[in-house]
Amino acid sequence: MPLCKLRIETADLAAGRAVADSLESEAAPTALAVTLFELKPPAFVVEAYYDAPPPPGAIEHLLAGLGARVGASVGAGVGR
Repeated sequence: MPLCKLRIETADLAAGRAVADSLESEAAPTALAVTLFELKPPAFVVEAYYDAPPPPGAIEHLLAGLGARVGASVGAGVGR
């Protein structure tokens, strides 16, 4: 079964944790897994995996209140 992977870069650990927490706690769309890794200090990257692509605008709406320390989603798409 192909998975949809969403990748979001953040400016620092605090922003990464806020994104990861938001993605994990959201009921719809429900992430199968969420990871948080150091990218290049002080930046972090959050990856979330879904069994189907999230509805258009759902992720942007969820993360809208987190501010400028959260970058746009990068590399979102279907992977194996």
